[in-house]
Order: sequence, then C-alpha cells, then structure tokens
Amino acid sequence: MIVKPILDENMQYMHRDNNNLISIRDILENYGSTILRIFYAIGGIDDDNYTFDVVEVESIKELIDKIIKTYYFPLSDKCDDLNQSYNKMLENCDIKAKKFDFRGYLEEIVEFVNKVYNVKRLSREQAKGLLIVLSVLTPALAEQIKEDVLNLKEPLVYYSWPEKKMY
Repeated sequence: MIVKPILDENMQYMHRDNNNLISIRDILENYGSTILRIFYAIGGIDDDNYTFDVVEVESIKELIDKIIKTYYFPLSDKCDDLNQSYNKMLENCDIKAKKFDFRGYLEEIVEFVNKVYNVKRLSREQAKGLLIVLSVLTPALAEQIKEDVLNLKEPLVYYSWPEKKMY
C-alpha cells in the first residue's frame, strides 16, 4: 500500500482539492489491469519517485497495442530474418528478469517487436517464444493471445523458456 503522497507530472501533490486526483479505479477502467501492472513493474512508482505520469501510462498502452498487432502478421514455419533479434531478446530478457529490471525487459521486447514490424512476419516458434517472454509481465494477455491466435491449449506456465535459434 502506498502511504506517501503521489505527485502528478507537474510535481504537484495529487489530491481532490487540486483537481488532479486519479484513482486506481479510473486507471483500470480506462487502461485495464495489464497496463497498470506494467506501469508498476517497470518502476512507474518506486521508493524514490512518487510521480504518476499519464503520458507514461498512455505510452505503455501504445506499446501493448503494438505487441498485440504483431500477432496479426503472417505466421510461417521459418523466419530466419528475425533469428538474430529473437536470440538477442531471449538472452537479454533472461538477464533483465534475473536483475528484476522490468523496464529493460520491456525495452528488449519492444526492440524485437520493432524488428517484426520491419519484416511483417514471424515464425510460429518465435510467436510462441515472444508470448512466453511477454507472460512474465502480462500473464493474462499472453494467455489470451495464446488461445485466440496460436490455438495452444496448455497454460504458458507449463512451457519452458524458449531456446535460442541456431543459424
């Protein structure tokens, strides 16, 4: 539970009298629990920084929307164009997770997703691996994509960490 006052993006205390109060309920209704979970996981509010920035919440929403759209690109058996980027993401996300650096973890995912946008496709194996990596930050969203897009039935928690692709 947060007991210190929270500052808005203008460094004013968030309070009903200041007309800048945003409740958790408002955020959940406007952005959903996935966005709020990521905001806190990447250090949106920590011990040293009690500021709440709606712009950062909006940018997280845009990133998640972009990641979701990745799964609308054609899935193929192979996509060698992405192997190097995929391996880099897997390796760096593993390192970042062990350090609890979830901001860096998300940045690695976004870097890979940007590469996917360049080639406009990915392999089924890369799509599944991305979901497993994504499930660390957004388990419910990853499960939904797994069922709706990849038609996989077993929960992602039962899958092992994806293996790097060898060339």
